[in-house]
Amino acid sequence: MTRRGWTGMEKGMLNRLKFIAFAFALAFIFTALTVPESASASVTNLELVPGKYTGTNTYVPGEIMSIVITGDTEGEELSVYSVAGEEAIISGGNIIIPASGSFKLSYEVPNVPDGDYLIRVKRSNGATESEATFSVQGYTFKIETDRIAYLTSDEMRVFWTANNLKDQTLPASGIGKIQIWTQNPNDPTIQTQILEAHRFNISAGSVSFKLPPIVNYSMNYYVDGWFNSSSISPLRSQYSRADFSIKRLGVIISLDKDQYAAGSLMSLTIRTFATDNPANPSGSDTAEPECNVSISIKKVGTIQPIYPNIVLKTDSQGVLKHIIALNNNTYTEGAIFEVEIYASKGTTNSVPDSRTFEIVSTSSISIVLDFNRAQYASGEELFVNATASAIGDASSSQFTYILEIRALSSNGSLFARDTQLHGNFSFKIPDNFEGLLWVRVTADDGAGNSASVIQQVNVAYAIILVNSDREYYEPNDVLKITYSVIGNMDGEPETFFIVYDSDGNVVDEGITEHGSFTFVVPAAPSSTYVFTVFASAGGRVVQGTDQANLFSGYLLNLKFNRGYYKPGDIIVLDYSIIVLGGANTPASFVITYGLVNGPVSSLQITETSGTLLYTIPDDVDQGNQLFMATCIFGSTSASASEVLLIKSGANPLWFLSISDIPIFSIGLLILVIISINMSYRTRKRMKAMETDGVHSKPSQSDSLIAKRAQDVQGGQTVECIECGNPIEITTTRRPIEVMCPHCGEIQHIE
Repeated sequence: MTRRGWTGMEKGMLNRLKFIAFAFALAFIFTALTVPESASASVTNLELVPGKYTGTNTYVPGEIMSIVITGDTEGEELSVYSVAGEEAIISGGNIIIPASGSFKLSYEVPNVPDGDYLIRVKRSNGATESEATFSVQGYTFKIETDRIAYLTSDEMRVFWTANNLKDQTLPASGIGKIQIWTQNPNDPTIQTQILEAHRFNISAGSVSFKLPPIVNYSMNYYVDGWFNSSSISPLRSQYSRADFSIKRLGVIISLDKDQYAAGSLMSLTIRTFATDNPANPSGSDTAEPECNVSISIKKVGTIQPIYPNIVLKTDSQGVLKHIIALNNNTYTEGAIFEVEIYASKGTTNSVPDSRTFEIVSTSSISIVLDFNRAQYASGEELFVNATASAIGDASSSQFTYILEIRALSSNGSLFARDTQLHGNFSFKIPDNFEGLLWVRVTADDGAGNSASVIQQVNVAYAIILVNSDREYYEPNDVLKITYSVIGNMDGEPETFFIVYDSDGNVVDEGITEHGSFTFVVPAAPSSTYVFTVFASAGGRVVQGTDQANLFSGYLLNLKFNRGYYKPGDIIVLDYSIIVLGGANTPASFVITYGLVNGPVSSLQITETSGTLLYTIPDDVDQGNQLFMATCIFGSTSASASEVLLIKSGANPLWFLSISDIPIFSIGLLILVIISINMSYRTRKRMKAMETDGVHSKPSQSDSLIAKRAQDVQGGQTVECIECGNPIEITTTRRPIEVMCPHCGEIQHIE
């Protein structure tokens, strides 16, 4: 059997088949190498930590976003991309899943237009593992109306504001538009613009619209608008909407009482509302301001008003208050009257409203409660004294008193009820009660008159009295805080303390006992420390507090150039400011100064000492005048004052001073010194005079005097009786007075 060879056509077809098979093989290999594997479970979670400015996955440009990637394959290589227009790997986005299975990286949000963007995680082969959406927003935009309900033809004020999310500042100016619409509630797509739009270019403001005379109250109404800060790239635009209602006018009247005595005062309150039910408006409806209200009073069963019709207007909150004196002769006991009101605003009128009241006798009862304490502890005895007084035409001065004590309110647990002919009551507070006691006392005079009074008193399981040994402190001071527990706690309580600074941070805490603990003020102290002591026993915890403050402040000193002034003079005033404690020296402050009954000057200064000038008015009242100066240091201040004499033609010598000492006082002091010196020298002279029939020297004996006389006659010398030195005598004449050359003492020699 012979084999037939390939023909030329067959060989060509075979070559073509081989080429096609080769092409399919290459295509299969290329597809296997380039098509990503399906995302199985390499990334189990992709979390974008909420932004610090919004608390959501909305971020502001420039904010650092935290991205947490959780995977189940240690060592897996992944890439993190940001898809903001185009896909780009973020800085540090090539990651490897660690042994913990979680990787965290940071991403700075780019300055892109407001909108939604993606964070995408891919495998090394390009397969997408996970995606998360985030938003970029630069600012918020809000539209708000001044009220939520209006009458037809009312003026509506619309506010708008755009605030940067990062710091709440206003964004750059741009363009915006506000429009007012009506909307069909059955088909929200049917909307009609009812007023001309308002265009603006600032990021915050307001505008007023006058609503048209709308008669279709069933429609929905809203105001919307947008703001676009397009003057700053990239594009940022936000939209806002605020709904409001068009309603009818309603009015409500209320009286302070249902019964009045003839000649007494009736207080009435009228409120106007924008309401859906004008025949029966509710106090929860939206207040309608500046409505005209007509008020009239007539006796029930009659037509003619006895109170002339007056028209008043409600305020910006839709409230009107009025007092009427019931002094008409028709106000007799037993008569019933009706107060009728009617409101209107523009073309809108209300349905009338009315209240009735009765004229009764003037007798009434007043009750006063007097508790023995303002604060009680569990287990203590409560004493209350109720005193009733008859007012008006009372026919009896004897009262029956009824006491009722409950927990918290009138429907609380009943603790006590008592009836007496006197108002002195006592009540033992339960040992396990804490909270408010509701106490009511009713007094009845037996003539149809009664009254009740209610008070609440606070009860604690125990009271902790906390006291710091000083109110003000300085750095490094040691404060001693004492405390005492008063009350019926179960057993000896454990006591604890916490010290808070002015920001509420805990500075110190611990266990305390023996009724005190100490606190060392830090070198850099807070402006205030609050000391809280807790006592715990038997499942009960009570607390008490006290506080101390940093010693700081300012002292203002004044020094005047003279002690008196004349009208028209210029006062030269030296001031100095002393900084006390931990107060900061102010960079600048304002000082205000002047006479109390004269003009006041104000000056901003930077120096803590200096000189001020003040001109006294020519027409100022003469006499002693008070001069005051005040320095303001932010929220604190310091002041000083001085009484000045202002007088025309005053003798300046009376007010001249040397080193702040009046010259008159200096002269008087000199005269006193001279007088004392002369008195002293005269006394010495008289002591030295010998007996001449009038004077004698009791301290010298007769023999000593005779001896000295002989010495003088013989030796022409005599001993000074003061200093003992010899005095030479050059004459024989007797008697004679000689002076000691040593001490100046004068002696009489016989």
